[in-house]
Amino acid sequence: MLFPVETPLIKGLFMKVPLTAPGIANVRRWYRKNSPDIIDKLEKYSLQNAVSYDYFYDKWISAEDIFDKIPVSPGDLDEYLQKNSFVEARDTAFYYFLNIGEFLPAGATKPYESAAPKVREMVLNLKQTDFIRQVK
Repeated sequence: MLFPVETPLIKGLFMKVPLTAPGIANVRRWYRKNSPDIIDKLEKYSLQNAVSYDYFYDKWISAEDIFDKIPVSPGDLDEYLQKNSFVEARDTAFYYFLNIGEFLPAGATKPYESAAPKVREMVLNLKQTDFIRQVK
């Protein structure tokens, strides 16, 4: 395999909201859905209330990067992600909401958009090597 995933990758949505924010019950319902009208509600809510809002259903993000922001110790991240599509946590100041839309475990083949820069580099190196051979 040329391009394995080193650490688990996820697509989804992450929110960090103060404990004092209004409408937490709505956020609990909304973050579990991935429809355009619900995403619109979450975005509007986050503009007024969230400390952090990351929408990444359209790109792969390292699961470790997201879990560094949440007060959860998942242990084996691959196993945790296979069992949990929704993560809700809280600490003394914030609620944390994570919806995992898609998941790629460590060792899987990297998706094209993640591997594309490396592929481009490899192709350029091959072309450069071929050019040098032709010149010689």
